[in-house]
Amino acid sequence: MKNYLKITAIGLLSMGMLLGCSNEKEKVESQEHVKKIIVGTSADYEPFEFLNKNNEIVGFDIDIVKKVAKGMGAEVEIKNIPFDNLMKSLKEGKIDVLAASLSPTAERLKQADFSDVYYVSSSMVVSKLGSNILSIDDLEGKKVGVQGGTIQEDKAKDIQKDLPSIKVSTYKMATELFDKVKKGEVDAGIVEDSLFLNHLGKEIDGFIIEDENQEGSAFAFRKNSPLVEPFNNEIKKLKTNNELENLIQKWIAR
Repeated sequence: MKNYLKITAIGLLSMGMLLGCSNEKEKVESQEHVKKIIVGTSADYEPFEFLNKNNEIVGFDIDIVKKVAKGMGAEVEIKNIPFDNLMKSLKEGKIDVLAASLSPTAERLKQADFSDVYYVSSSMVVSKLGSNILSIDDLEGKKVGVQGGTIQEDKAKDIQKDLPSIKVSTYKMATELFDKVKKGEVDAGIVEDSLFLNHLGKEIDGFIIEDENQEGSAFAFRKNSPLVEPFNNEIKKLKTNNELENLIQKWIAR
């Protein structure tokens, strides 16, 4: 019996050491991982993320994620990925964070964890100047374009429930959608208001969609990611020290 107890005790001790080593290994790997953060974005969404004249990925979201990473003592690698492949790339572990002006909708929360919201915007209906589309009711019988996978696509489908004569078309990129509106290939588009500001005076008119349930922008992570808490801590700092407001002035309120 004594020998049995001794063997059992040794076995439990060994198991505890193994578990301890395993936990320590995970902790070390986690710490090593935070030294570099791979960020996925879709660089066709000015002013949030887009390619500048030097073909560099820049924008509001990009500046924020770089400041957050700097506060964490981590390097950043940014990958340009088609918008409709972003969540898939995150789940597959190809990237650590999504910085793509994403709203933490109920459907997205089933697939990923999100940081605190860092910016709140509205949706707009945009149309070609002189189109006389001045209200939601004016969309009746019209062709409406949206970027696929965005909350604006959801809004278009909600409007379609009240106005079933609307035909909704989806596009991969916001730039493509604006091009279709300018050419008259769609009667109107539904976009985030900050995008509209970049097209003022460029053959585009628009109005805000009144919505009590506005969704904000947040960063997305794989489920149970250890990055969520440090990201939230850094976002709070950016809000407190006014750096976030400075970035809003730089990119959105310009």
